[in-house]
Amino acid sequence: IDTTNNICTWSGLTSFSFDMAAGDEASALPIHLLYFKAKPESGKVRLDWSTASETNNDYFTVERSKSGSDFSPVLTVPGAGTSTTTLYYFGYDKQPYSGISYYRLKQTDFDGKFEYSEIESVNLGEDKNQIALKIYPNPAIDNTVHISFTSEVVEVNTINVYDAVGKIIYTEQFQSVKGINEHTITIPDLAEGIYNIELESNSNGKIIQSVRF
Repeated sequence: IDTTNNICTWSGLTSFSFDMAAGDEASALPIHLLYFKAKPESGKVRLDWSTASETNNDYFTVERSKSGSDFSPVLTVPGAGTSTTTLYYFGYDKQPYSGISYYRLKQTDFDGKFEYSEIESVNLGEDKNQIALKIYPNPAIDNTVHISFTSEVVEVNTINVYDAVGKIIYTEQFQSVKGINEHTITIPDLAEGIYNIELESNSNGKIIQSVRF
């Protein structure tokens, strides 16, 4: 590691991580995203994110959704092109949805290629239908995750798994019990990436969480 010139050299690499790739310039990931956060602030939603590095990065788009599956843009911010220093970005959704809504960050290259962050949920005001949904482990192990939630009724629930562009790649139904529910899903042969798991019920509506497979 050359800290003076900010150069790291390595050899014998056999796999890629989420944050970096080896090879020529075309194989490098466009950004190293440190975080993306959405949180209520004085009736608005503040949107913060930071990058450790950027390559060929044209712009960012923050998208929001009420359902967790159909997203629309609310904010566009220019990227830094190419950068090797930590950069911080922020903006506001000045007219957010009431109750539960979902936000994600879209990064677009100069050549039009794009990637999405994980989804962040925000609650502005009370939503009586909302329940807590926990997914673990995250990232998944052997393409298997466990889902935990509490239900007030006995009913049939639907689980949908969406890819980054909103396409359903897995669905199943199961019956919940009154009280704490635990359910396990395994999806073989998935490409590595961020997926969104949706729990749908008649009594609780739709709840979305992101998971890395």
